[in-house]
Amino acid sequence: MPKQDDATLERCVQEPEFAASHWEWLIECVAGSEESAVEQATEALENCGSVGLDALSKLGAKLCSAPLATLGTQRLYWLSTLIGRFGADARGLQSEMTQLVMDPSIELPARERAAWCLGEIGPLEPTLVAQIRTLKIDGTERLKRLIDRALEACAVAP
Repeated sequence: MPKQDDATLERCVQEPEFAASHWEWLIECVAGSEESAVEQATEALENCGSVGLDALSKLGAKLCSAPLATLGTQRLYWLSTLIGRFGADARGLQSEMTQLVMDPSIELPARERAAWCLGEIGPLEPTLVAQIRTLKIDGTERLKRLIDRALEACAVAP
């Protein structure tokens, strides 16, 4: 990584607002191979909190840009994390998150984070609830709990 990128990454770690404005670049860094950059980018994404509402459509576009499995676990994990931080504002991405949860070719950490995201977004559309209920969950107990939490949010929907 060039020195300028090192400086940008360090600034992202130190300044959460700056990190929030560089979320796309940070997601690419966490998908990289240089361990120290991955660790710093992860820390910056953890600290940046919610990104601007204008980023929501870009996050959705990233999910739709390629087959999910080709995006890789780290990218999918962080896309799900950032989308989940929007809560109910991200309801338009429920279908994409449901697809991620249900795709057995996706590594478990990304599927678990997508299930968490669904729980954060709130009540699911009825067709998605039906899809999830037919899912044969072949993951961990954690994935099962996160899916149950997302479904419970549906039970209290207005």
